[in-house]
Parts: sequence; C-alpha cells; structure tokens
Amino acid sequence: MNSWVGSDGVLHEGKCLGSKDEFQVIDCEACGFKHVIPIPTEDFLKTYYQDHWVENRPAEFYEKLESDFEWQKKFYDEKYDVFDRYFQGDKKRILDIGSGLGLFLKVGKERGWETLGIEPSVESYDYAKRHGVGLENTFFNEENYSSFGTFDVVHMHEVIEHIRDPMAMIRMAREILNPGGILCIVSPNEFNPLQNAYVASSGLAKWWISPPEHINYFDFDSITNALGTNGLDVVERTSTFPLELFLLMGDEYVGNDKIGKEIHQKRVNFETNLSGSANENLRRDLYKKFGELGLGREFVVFAKKN
Repeated sequence: MNSWVGSDGVLHEGKCLGSKDEFQVIDCEACGFKHVIPIPTEDFLKTYYQDHWVENRPAEFYEKLESDFEWQKKFYDEKYDVFDRYFQGDKKRILDIGSGLGLFLKVGKERGWETLGIEPSVESYDYAKRHGVGLENTFFNEENYSSFGTFDVVHMHEVIEHIRDPMAMIRMAREILNPGGILCIVSPNEFNPLQNAYVASSGLAKWWISPPEHINYFDFDSITNALGTNGLDVVERTSTFPLELFLLMGDEYVGNDKIGKEIHQKRVNFETNLSGSANENLRRDLYKKFGELGLGREFVVFAKKN
C-alpha cells in the first residue's frame, strides 16, 4: 500500500499500479478511483495549462484537424442525438468545459443549441472564436462556476483526467444543470483489459501513465460511481474504438508516430466505411457492446441530474 496526505488532510492510500518520475498511480481507497500521488499543486497546473500546454502549434496540426473534421463530426452528432432525445425546442443551452478549438460547439450551434465554451489555453481560445460560439478564456472553478448561468447539458471531453479534484468538478457541473439536465463526460479508459493484456504479453511499460498531464485514471465503473455519489445517474454509455487491438495484432504504435498515423487512418477507414454502407447504427451498437465489456480507448457516459 502506498499513501500520501493532501493539503486538506485527506489520506490517499491504495495499491501502487505504476509510476513515472516522482509520481505513483494508486487505486485510492479514499477516492474510489485511480490517481497519482502526489497530486500537483493548483498553482503548478494553472501555469502549465494556461501558459505552456498548447503554444505555437505547427500549421500541419490545424490542417490535420480540418481534414479529419467530417470524420470526427459523426461522433459530435452522435452526442447531440442523445442530447436532443432529452431536450427539444428553441432554448437548449450547452456548456463545454475545456472546449478546445470549438468544433464540438460549432456543431451544436448549427443544430440549434445556445453554446458556451470555457477554454484556458489562449491559442485554442483564439482559434475557436472563428466559429462564432460563446467563449470564455478562463478556468472553470469554485470562484466562477455559478456565474455562467444554468444549462441543459454540460460536456467535458478529456478534461476530468487533468484536474486535481474531479469530484468537485462533477459537483459544480451538477449544480449548474437545469432539472433533468445531462452531464456528458469523455475520458481515456485506462488500465482497461486490452492494455493490461498487452503489457502482460509484451513486457512494455504502462505507457498511458502520463503525469502531470493525466492525474486521474477512470474507467466505466469508477466514473459511474463518482457520478452517482454526486447525484447523477448514468442513463447511456458507449466507447470509442479500442485502439489497443492494433497492439495485440502487432502494430506497435507506442512511441512510433509513423505507425500511430497508420493505425489512426485504419480506424478512420473502418468507421467511415461503415457509415458509407448505411451501417452507422451497427457501429454505434458495436461501441456500446465494447463499453459493456469495459473496452474502448475512451469511455463516453451520459448522466442525468436526479
């Protein structure tokens, strides 16, 4: 058992599952999910993400983003299809915490949603402004969260793994949801069965352990429990393509950008060809089945305020 006492006096204790540099990942008994110890300070993270996380991206980054948009849009539309099952009419409001380059909100605006994004990176914020969506260049925190108003949907894509206190983030999101509102969380599905199988067969280190960027390591069960503790019931869940299948088939993409690009294109081809053959529903059903098995590169959960 490894342990660490936070500045609030909480004892974080659990089995060590891996380490990198000065950080260890524990299956924390106090929190009910896996996270690193020591947890980085608030001041460190604020500087890291606001000033250094995304700076001076090369032009090819944006070119790749734009070339992938039509493929990625199918997953944005899939989420909005879920949201639209719960909310109809002309006054639907969504908050995207960690809105990045604003493309998810762009799709929402085109579908009739009133949009607001919160993005601490200046470079991402500046890029997102071109889409004409509501934006704030700040962090979502205890000091300001109640100032943004209330929403039918709060969305967090690859956010919750980065923050010091994910339970507080979930609580704040719930508080600004309208009655019956939906919180959608997408995050890497770490320590999943395919990852563990490849580590066991190859001897490769647990490459997904990546502090200080990733502090928390959730899976389907632990995120469901965290949401339930905060008064939110998971009503739907799905996954994204289980990229670790490529590792088990011999495509060693970890640390190899060339192979990484190749397997990404294979995934795009698979999903695009299914959609092109009028089998988009098959793809959706398949990914839900992956989620039932705890598989998928990311988990996607939709939880309703109870």
